[in-house]
Amino acid sequence: MNETESTECGITTNTNDLKENVPLTDITETKLKEIRDGGILVTQFKNYQNKTGIYKILNLVNNKYYIGSAKNLYVRFHGHLSKLHKNIHDNEHLQRSWNKYGEDNFKFYILEETKSEEYRIIEQKYLDIIKNDRPNCYNMKFVVEGSDSICMCSPKTRLKISNSKKGTIPYNKGIPMTNKQKKLISKIRLYKYGILIDIYKNTGEFIETKLGIKSVIKKYNISEGMLFGILNGKRYSGKGYVFRRSKIPYTQNEIEHIKTINNQRNGISIDVYDTNKNFIETIKSKKKIILKYKVGQDTLNKILNDTISHQNFIFKYHQY
Repeated sequence: MNETESTECGITTNTNDLKENVPLTDITETKLKEIRDGGILVTQFKNYQNKTGIYKILNLVNNKYYIGSAKNLYVRFHGHLSKLHKNIHDNEHLQRSWNKYGEDNFKFYILEETKSEEYRIIEQKYLDIIKNDRPNCYNMKFVVEGSDSICMCSPKTRLKISNSKKGTIPYNKGIPMTNKQKKLISKIRLYKYGILIDIYKNTGEFIETKLGIKSVIKKYNISEGMLFGILNGKRYSGKGYVFRRSKIPYTQNEIEHIKTINNQRNGISIDVYDTNKNFIETIKSKKKIILKYKVGQDTLNKILNDTISHQNFIFKYHQY
Protein backbone atom coordinates (compact mmCIF):
# COMPACT_ATOMS: atom_id res chain seq x y z
CA MET A 1 0.00 0.00 0.00
CA ASN A 2 1.47 3.32 -1.05
CA GLU A 3 -1.07 5.68 0.39
CA THR A 4 -3.93 5.65 2.93
CA GLU A 5 -6.69 8.22 2.42
CA SER A 6 -8.51 9.46 5.55
CA THR A 7 -12.01 10.49 4.46
CA GLU A 8 -13.03 11.49 7.99
CA CYS A 9 -10.53 14.26 8.58
CA GLY A 10 -9.03 14.77 5.14
CA ILE A 11 -5.46 13.80 6.06
CA THR A 12 -3.55 11.88 3.43
CA THR A 13 -1.16 9.49 5.10
CA ASN A 14 1.77 8.07 3.14
CA THR A 15 2.95 5.10 5.17
CA ASN A 16 6.30 5.04 3.38
CA ASP A 17 7.08 8.49 4.73
CA LEU A 18 5.86 7.91 8.28
CA LYS A 19 9.11 6.36 9.43
CA GLU A 20 10.91 9.63 8.80
CA ASN A 21 10.73 12.54 11.20
CA VAL A 22 8.32 15.23 10.03
CA PRO A 23 9.78 18.74 10.36
CA LEU A 24 7.58 21.11 12.32
CA THR A 25 7.80 23.61 9.49
CA ASP A 26 5.82 21.22 7.26
CA ILE A 27 2.91 21.01 9.70
CA THR A 28 0.26 23.45 8.58
CA GLU A 29 -2.51 25.08 10.57
CA THR A 30 -4.91 23.50 8.10
CA LYS A 31 -3.94 19.98 9.16
CA LEU A 32 -4.31 20.90 12.83
CA LYS A 33 -7.75 22.35 12.15
CA GLU A 34 -8.75 19.16 10.37
CA ILE A 35 -7.80 17.14 13.44
CA ARG A 36 -9.48 19.54 15.87
CA ASP A 37 -12.75 19.75 13.94
CA GLY A 38 -12.78 16.44 12.06
CA GLY A 39 -13.81 12.89 12.87
CA ILE A 40 -16.95 10.79 13.04
CA LEU A 41 -18.90 10.98 16.31
CA VAL A 42 -19.09 7.65 18.12
CA THR A 43 -22.69 7.07 19.18
CA GLN A 44 -22.40 3.36 20.04
CA PHE A 45 -19.15 1.73 21.09
CA LYS A 46 -20.34 -1.71 19.95
CA ASN A 47 -20.16 -0.55 16.33
CA TYR A 48 -16.36 -0.49 16.62
CA GLN A 49 -15.80 -3.91 18.12
CA ASN A 50 -12.68 -5.53 16.58
CA LYS A 51 -12.05 -2.39 14.50
CA THR A 52 -8.65 -0.70 14.44
CA GLY A 53 -7.94 2.98 14.07
CA ILE A 54 -7.17 6.46 15.39
CA TYR A 55 -9.62 8.11 17.76
CA LYS A 56 -10.12 11.45 19.49
CA ILE A 57 -11.65 12.35 22.85
CA LEU A 58 -13.00 15.90 22.64
CA ASN A 59 -13.90 18.32 25.45
CA LEU A 60 -16.99 20.16 24.16
CA VAL A 61 -16.46 23.09 26.55
CA ASN A 62 -12.90 24.18 25.70
CA ASN A 63 -12.33 22.09 22.53
CA LYS A 64 -9.25 20.39 23.97
CA TYR A 65 -8.69 16.89 22.64
CA TYR A 66 -6.81 13.66 23.18
CA ILE A 67 -5.51 11.56 20.28
CA GLY A 68 -4.92 7.83 20.59
CA SER A 69 -4.99 4.58 18.65
CA ALA A 70 -6.24 1.08 19.34
CA LYS A 71 -6.22 -2.34 17.77
CA ASN A 72 -9.72 -2.84 19.15
CA LEU A 73 -11.47 0.53 19.46
CA TYR A 74 -14.40 -0.93 21.40
CA VAL A 75 -12.12 -2.27 24.14
CA ARG A 76 -10.08 0.93 24.29
CA PHE A 77 -13.16 3.16 24.63
CA HIS A 78 -14.48 1.10 27.54
CA GLY A 79 -10.99 1.13 29.08
CA HIS A 80 -10.90 4.94 29.00
CA LEU A 81 -14.39 5.24 30.50
CA SER A 82 -13.70 2.73 33.26
CA LYS A 83 -10.55 4.54 34.41
CA LEU A 84 -12.12 7.97 34.13
CA HIS A 85 -15.13 6.88 36.20
CA LYS A 86 -12.83 5.44 38.87
CA ASN A 87 -10.61 8.54 38.84
CA ILE A 88 -7.50 6.47 38.04
CA HIS A 89 -6.81 7.46 34.42
CA ASP A 90 -3.15 7.43 33.38
CA ASN A 91 -3.48 10.90 31.85
CA GLU A 92 -3.86 13.25 34.83
CA HIS A 93 -4.62 16.27 32.62
CA LEU A 94 -7.55 14.48 30.98
CA GLN A 95 -8.73 13.08 34.33
CA ARG A 96 -8.83 16.52 35.97
CA SER A 97 -10.81 17.98 33.07
CA TRP A 98 -13.21 15.03 33.18
CA ASN A 99 -13.77 15.62 36.88
CA LYS A 100 -14.25 19.36 36.34
CA TYR A 101 -16.55 19.39 33.29
CA GLY A 102 -18.34 16.06 33.67
CA GLU A 103 -18.88 13.08 31.40
CA ASP A 104 -21.60 14.78 29.33
CA ASN A 105 -19.08 17.30 27.99
CA PHE A 106 -16.79 14.68 26.44
CA LYS A 107 -17.33 12.84 23.17
CA PHE A 108 -15.43 10.13 21.30
CA TYR A 109 -14.65 10.52 17.59
CA ILE A 110 -13.08 8.25 14.97
CA LEU A 111 -10.45 10.09 12.95
CA GLU A 112 -9.38 7.16 10.81
CA GLU A 113 -9.83 3.40 10.55
CA THR A 114 -6.62 1.55 9.70
CA LYS A 115 -5.20 -1.91 9.21
CA SER A 116 -4.08 -3.64 12.40
CA GLU A 117 -0.43 -3.71 11.34
CA GLU A 118 -0.34 0.02 10.56
CA TYR A 119 -2.22 1.82 13.33
CA ARG A 120 0.83 2.58 15.48
CA ILE A 121 2.71 4.08 12.55
CA ILE A 122 -0.27 6.22 11.56
CA GLU A 123 -0.80 7.31 15.17
CA GLN A 124 2.77 8.61 15.22
CA LYS A 125 1.94 10.74 12.16
CA TYR A 126 -0.93 12.34 14.06
CA LEU A 127 1.24 12.88 17.14
CA ASP A 128 3.90 14.55 15.02
CA ILE A 129 1.24 16.99 13.87
CA ILE A 130 -0.44 17.77 17.19
CA LYS A 131 2.82 18.26 19.10
CA ASN A 132 2.75 21.74 17.56
CA ASP A 133 -0.64 22.25 19.28
CA ARG A 134 0.24 21.27 22.86
CA PRO A 135 -1.84 23.98 24.60
CA ASN A 136 -4.99 22.58 22.96
CA CYS A 137 -4.53 18.84 23.51
CA TYR A 138 -4.47 16.48 26.46
CA ASN A 139 -1.66 14.28 25.15
CA MET A 140 1.31 14.31 27.52
CA LYS A 141 3.68 12.42 25.24
CA PHE A 142 4.09 12.54 21.50
CA VAL A 143 5.89 9.28 20.85
CA VAL A 144 3.96 6.06 20.33
CA GLU A 145 4.17 3.79 23.36
CA GLY A 146 2.84 0.40 24.37
CA SER A 147 3.73 -3.25 24.26
CA ASP A 148 2.92 -3.46 20.57
CA SER A 149 4.54 -0.15 19.65
CA ILE A 150 6.57 0.01 16.46
CA CYS A 151 10.17 1.10 16.42
CA MET A 152 10.44 4.12 14.14
CA CYS A 153 14.14 3.46 13.50
CA SER A 154 15.38 1.97 10.26
CA PRO A 155 17.28 -1.37 10.39
CA LYS A 156 20.50 0.55 9.76
CA THR A 157 19.84 2.82 12.75
CA ARG A 158 18.94 -0.12 14.98
CA LEU A 159 22.23 -1.82 14.03
CA LYS A 160 24.16 1.34 14.95
CA ILE A 161 22.44 1.48 18.34
CA SER A 162 23.19 -2.19 18.95
CA ASN A 163 26.87 -1.79 18.06
CA SER A 164 27.20 1.26 20.27
CA LYS A 165 26.00 -0.76 23.28
CA LYS A 166 28.47 -3.60 22.77
CA GLY A 167 31.48 -3.61 25.04
CA THR A 168 30.09 -0.97 27.39
CA ILE A 169 31.00 -1.38 31.05
CA PRO A 170 28.06 -1.68 33.47
CA TYR A 171 27.63 1.41 35.64
CA ASN A 172 27.94 -0.63 38.84
CA LYS A 173 30.91 -2.79 37.88
CA GLY A 174 33.38 -2.99 40.76
CA ILE A 175 31.01 -1.20 43.14
CA PRO A 176 30.10 -3.44 46.12
CA MET A 177 26.48 -3.70 47.15
CA THR A 178 25.36 -1.97 50.31
CA ASN A 179 23.91 -3.96 53.20
CA LYS A 180 20.49 -2.56 52.34
CA GLN A 181 20.75 -3.89 48.77
CA LYS A 182 21.89 -7.28 50.03
CA LYS A 183 18.97 -7.52 52.44
CA LEU A 184 16.53 -6.58 49.68
CA ILE A 185 17.89 -9.24 47.31
CA SER A 186 17.85 -11.78 50.13
CA LYS A 187 14.22 -10.94 50.87
CA ILE A 188 13.23 -11.31 47.21
CA ARG A 189 14.99 -14.66 46.86
CA LEU A 190 13.53 -15.90 50.12
CA TYR A 191 10.03 -15.02 48.92
CA LYS A 192 10.44 -16.67 45.50
CA TYR A 193 12.41 -19.79 46.35
CA GLY A 194 12.44 -19.46 50.05
CA ILE A 195 12.42 -21.47 53.14
CA LEU A 196 11.13 -24.95 53.79
CA ILE A 197 7.73 -24.87 55.45
CA ASP A 198 6.14 -27.74 57.33
CA ILE A 199 2.36 -28.01 57.04
CA TYR A 200 0.20 -29.62 59.71
CA LYS A 201 -3.52 -30.10 60.15
CA ASN A 202 -4.90 -28.06 62.99
CA THR A 203 -5.20 -31.31 64.93
CA GLY A 204 -1.39 -31.56 64.89
CA GLU A 205 -1.11 -34.20 62.14
CA PHE A 206 1.85 -33.58 59.80
CA ILE A 207 0.93 -33.26 56.09
CA GLU A 208 4.03 -32.30 54.09
CA THR A 209 7.01 -29.99 53.73
CA LYS A 210 6.94 -27.46 50.87
CA LEU A 211 9.59 -25.13 49.51
CA GLY A 212 8.84 -21.43 49.22
CA ILE A 213 6.19 -19.00 50.40
CA LYS A 214 4.54 -18.77 46.98
CA SER A 215 3.99 -22.50 46.63
CA VAL A 216 2.29 -22.68 50.05
CA ILE A 217 0.06 -19.66 49.32
CA LYS A 218 -1.02 -21.14 45.98
CA LYS A 219 -1.72 -24.68 47.17
CA TYR A 220 -3.45 -23.90 50.45
CA ASN A 221 -5.26 -20.76 49.25
CA ILE A 222 -4.02 -18.71 52.18
CA SER A 223 -3.12 -15.03 52.16
CA GLU A 224 0.45 -13.87 52.60
CA GLY A 225 -0.43 -11.90 55.73
CA MET A 226 -2.11 -14.88 57.38
CA LEU A 227 0.78 -17.20 56.50
CA PHE A 228 3.41 -14.86 57.96
CA GLY A 229 1.23 -14.33 61.01
CA ILE A 230 1.29 -18.07 61.67
CA LEU A 231 5.00 -18.42 60.90
CA ASN A 232 5.79 -15.53 63.27
CA GLY A 233 3.61 -16.92 66.06
CA LYS A 234 0.95 -14.19 65.98
CA ARG A 235 -1.80 -16.72 65.29
CA TYR A 236 -1.98 -20.48 65.74
CA SER A 237 -3.57 -21.62 62.44
CA GLY A 238 -5.38 -20.57 59.30
CA LYS A 239 -7.98 -22.32 57.14
CA GLY A 240 -7.52 -25.50 59.11
CA TYR A 241 -3.74 -25.67 58.80
CA VAL A 242 -0.69 -24.82 60.89
CA PHE A 243 2.52 -23.70 59.18
CA ARG A 244 5.97 -23.84 60.74
CA ARG A 245 9.42 -23.14 59.39
CA SER A 246 11.05 -26.48 58.75
CA LYS A 247 13.78 -27.74 61.09
CA ILE A 248 11.78 -26.28 63.97
CA PRO A 249 9.66 -29.35 64.79
CA TYR A 250 6.75 -29.30 67.19
CA THR A 251 7.28 -30.70 70.63
CA GLN A 252 4.69 -33.16 71.93
CA ASN A 253 3.40 -30.50 74.32
CA GLU A 254 2.85 -28.08 71.42
CA ILE A 255 0.93 -30.72 69.48
CA GLU A 256 -1.28 -31.42 72.48
CA HIS A 257 -1.81 -27.68 72.95
CA ILE A 258 -2.92 -27.31 69.32
CA LYS A 259 -5.35 -30.20 69.72
CA THR A 260 -6.81 -28.65 72.88
CA ILE A 261 -7.28 -25.25 71.24
CA ASN A 262 -9.00 -26.76 68.22
CA ASN A 263 -11.20 -29.00 70.33
CA GLN A 264 -12.36 -25.90 72.17
CA ARG A 265 -12.55 -23.43 69.30
CA ASN A 266 -13.92 -25.68 66.57
CA GLY A 267 -15.97 -27.75 68.99
CA ILE A 268 -15.25 -31.34 67.96
CA SER A 269 -18.11 -32.39 70.23
CA ILE A 270 -20.63 -30.20 72.06
CA ASP A 271 -23.26 -31.36 74.54
CA VAL A 272 -26.66 -29.72 74.37
CA TYR A 273 -28.95 -29.36 77.43
CA ASP A 274 -32.27 -27.68 78.02
CA THR A 275 -32.62 -24.91 80.60
CA ASN A 276 -33.42 -27.54 83.26
CA LYS A 277 -30.02 -29.13 82.54
CA ASN A 278 -31.57 -32.19 80.98
CA PHE A 279 -29.23 -33.70 78.39
CA ILE A 280 -30.56 -33.53 74.82
CA GLU A 281 -27.76 -34.66 72.50
CA THR A 282 -24.08 -34.42 71.55
CA ILE A 283 -23.27 -32.76 68.25
CA LYS A 284 -19.93 -32.75 66.46
CA SER A 285 -18.77 -29.33 65.16
CA LYS A 286 -19.96 -25.82 65.84
CA LYS A 287 -21.38 -25.44 62.34
CA LYS A 288 -24.04 -28.09 62.97
CA ILE A 289 -24.97 -26.42 66.26
CA ILE A 290 -25.25 -23.02 64.56
CA LEU A 291 -27.44 -24.39 61.75
CA LYS A 292 -29.71 -26.57 63.91
CA TYR A 293 -30.25 -24.27 66.89
CA LYS A 294 -30.14 -20.96 64.97
CA VAL A 295 -27.47 -19.42 67.18
CA GLY A 296 -24.74 -17.05 66.01
CA GLN A 297 -21.10 -18.08 66.14
CA ASP A 298 -20.10 -15.28 68.52
CA THR A 299 -23.04 -16.06 70.79
CA LEU A 300 -22.15 -19.76 70.81
CA ASN A 301 -18.53 -19.01 71.75
CA LYS A 302 -19.66 -16.81 74.65
CA ILE A 303 -22.05 -19.50 75.89
CA LEU A 304 -19.32 -22.15 75.71
CA ASN A 305 -17.00 -19.89 77.70
CA ASP A 306 -19.76 -19.22 80.28
CA THR A 307 -19.80 -15.52 79.42
CA ILE A 308 -23.54 -15.47 78.66
CA SER A 309 -26.44 -17.93 78.76
CA HIS A 310 -28.99 -18.92 76.11
CA GLN A 311 -32.69 -18.56 76.87
CA ASN A 312 -33.60 -22.02 75.58
CA PHE A 313 -30.46 -24.19 75.61
CA ILE A 314 -27.18 -24.81 77.37
CA PHE A 315 -24.08 -25.72 75.35
CA LYS A 316 -21.02 -27.37 76.91
CA TYR A 317 -17.84 -28.85 75.48
CA HIS A 318 -18.13 -32.62 75.56
CA GLN A 319 -15.94 -34.20 78.21
CA TYR A 320 -14.22 -37.38 77.03
